[in-house]
Amino acid sequence: MRKVAAAVALVVALGGALGACGIPEEAKPRTVDDRDVPFGLLDASTTTSLP
Repeated sequence: MRKVAAAVALVVALGGALGACGIPEEAKPRTVDDRDVPFGLLDASTTTSLP
């Protein structure tokens, strides 16, 4: 049973490490052209507050 738990923990750790490799790190913000923004993301949104 301990071998199975160790194997599962290893797979989860490796998955997390590999997933983190795809996140770029930049020192400062950069401008993104409007054409490169996903459809609908720049649309105006409405907010409501609940009492």
